[in-house]
Amino acid sequence: MQKLGHMLVAWNGLSFDMRWIGHAARDMPAARRVALKIYDPMFQFFKLKGFPVGLAKVGEGMGIQMKKLMSGADAPKEWLAGNHQLVCDYVIGDVRLTAEIADAIVQAKRISWITQRGTPSSVSLPRLRTVEDCMADPMPDQSWMTEPILQERFAGWLGE
Repeated sequence: MQKLGHMLVAWNGLSFDMRWIGHAARDMPAARRVALKIYDPMFQFFKLKGFPVGLAKVGEGMGIQMKKLMSGADAPKEWLAGNHQLVCDYVIGDVRLTAEIADAIVQAKRISWITQRGTPSSVSLPRLRTVEDCMADPMPDQSWMTEPILQERFAGWLGE
């Protein structure tokens, strides 16, 4: 689909989705190629601010009414408990929420989120950029952080 010019978007897709799709498909080289060309607004945000932001907090900040059905950490537990439809509904909901957020970011040319303190915040995002483009950017100042997050946390698997 990328070769046909489609814009593939995933929230934290670089760190999670592309990596595990590569493992499941037993084709890590293909997963790496696809990962570099996806649009991952969370990774782009990380490269701007130096910290990640959750899908639900951005959805809320962007004024999107759709809510997450569960935490991603709960999905494997629910699946093992036999709640397959619940997990499928959660995944479908996250896909739809991601698409709505990406569209809202493109329209607003900014990303807004609710901070850990519960206050709204926003930063300019004139356009969505591919992971590959974002990786070339320098890291922002993280000197204020007690435990700065390295880019490798999200992209380290690309070099494996």
